[in-house]
Amino acid sequence: MIIYTFFLPAYKGRFLDEMLHSIQKQTYQDYKVIISDDCSPEDLYTICKPYLKDPRFVYRRNEENMGSKDLVAHWNMLVNMCDTEFLIMASDDDVYEPEFLEEIDKLVQKYPNVDLFRARMQRINESGELLLSESRWDEYMDQSHFFYESRTSGMFTCEANYVYKTSALKKRGGYKDYPLAIYTDKATHILLAENGCANTIDILFSYRASKDSVCGRSATNRDAIMKIEASLSFWDWINDYLCKIRETKEKEMKVRVMNEYLESIKNNIKAFAPYLSWSDFRKLQSIFSKTFNLSRIELTHQWFACHVKTKKKWKKG
Repeated sequence: MIIYTFFLPAYKGRFLDEMLHSIQKQTYQDYKVIISDDCSPEDLYTICKPYLKDPRFVYRRNEENMGSKDLVAHWNMLVNMCDTEFLIMASDDDVYEPEFLEEIDKLVQKYPNVDLFRARMQRINESGELLLSESRWDEYMDQSHFFYESRTSGMFTCEANYVYKTSALKKRGGYKDYPLAIYTDKATHILLAENGCANTIDILFSYRASKDSVCGRSATNRDAIMKIEASLSFWDWINDYLCKIRETKEKEMKVRVMNEYLESIKNNIKAFAPYLSWSDFRKLQSIFSKTFNLSRIELTHQWFACHVKTKKKWKKG
């Protein structure tokens, strides 16, 4: 009986073959793969076709591009399709080591009550060269320690290196839906870690840092609005969620984590506020200053500096 499904929401073809090959060469072979072409303008089917000879691989295509409107809606549609005990939401440009699923399965057998499993990872560049390796984590973490380590100790943030117990993810309504999936992974991981998180000791996954990713592409007014909205929504959610967790001896840990998230959101605002239109910037400026104690003068200066620089580029072009 198959208990693992790799879902692959695909849009970019550049590294898709390498990703599919990394799944196909898994040493643990009892799994299936559903490739979901998000109405890509590229010919992804031709890339996928050789893998469809393997009965474990299935290709489907959305009639319209879901990711441009709601990336998380595509993910949750696939979650609702899942009929196996566990699922992995893969990406179209990262890479799994051959032992990824084999080692995850060992953790699944060892920790039957856990709903969230995670492979230790590294970052690579577009050429596949190593940029940075993640630290080694405890094999098992309870929710509080996972919450703490994921924010304060350099645990890399990704989605495709996690394995979910499908029933637990569906019970919580699927992925937390934030614009552009910003903070979606963090919030979902925190929720699914209520019974702890089990980690592989070895590095079994490579995240590719690319300018084509949502995080790597150039900012636009629309992206800036969506990323800031996601940051503000996540801040409201995490404050509310922590209030529901029992106060324990780990209260100091939670306070430190909240301070880390606060700094992260401040940095997001500083990074994307300059790309807002002037009207949107003015609408959100009071929130920036009152909620996050950010200097109106500093942000306004950054906004003008960004737009003057942009106009100079237009004139040169």
